[in-house]
Amino acid sequence: MANPDFQSGEILLDITRSEYQNEFSRTSVIDSKVGITLPVIATYFFLVLQFDSIKSIFASKPDTRNAVTALISVCSPLVYIAAIIFAGTALVYLFRAIMSQSYMSVEPCFFNDKEKMSKPREVFSAVMVTYYIRALEYNREKNNARIVLYKRGWLFTMVSLGLFVCYIFLTR
Repeated sequence: MANPDFQSGEILLDITRSEYQNEFSRTSVIDSKVGITLPVIATYFFLVLQFDSIKSIFASKPDTRNAVTALISVCSPLVYIAAIIFAGTALVYLFRAIMSQSYMSVEPCFFNDKEKMSKPREVFSAVMVTYYIRALEYNREKNNARIVLYKRGWLFTMVSLGLFVCYIFLTR
């Protein structure tokens, strides 16, 4: 006879298991995005870093012919350094996003014993839901944190790119 307390346990287990799988798929998508983005941003960082000599930029004397040229000659090295710092910060965020994370999984071997297997189907399903929900919430939290790092990496990259474009306009 079916347990009336857990009649929808199997349906909820299917839904929860599906969401659990979706979170693992989301992990793969995040890994792919960061895996593609990281080398591009690293290349950009090293190109910006090699674009001009930092030593020569700060060794040159400010052009004091008028106020505008003086302001440009003082601001342009600072803008260049800021572009490098923002690009480096973007790399740090992306490295943190790609670093190995520990995810929680539901191990079937844990439930493979006589006592647990002798439970009615509805009761066993209801118990399994709890384990899947715990793992799902933990994994979702990890992935949400990785997405924040990924977005911050892109934000810092875009700010760096904007600063670098400003530097080029100021100096060329």
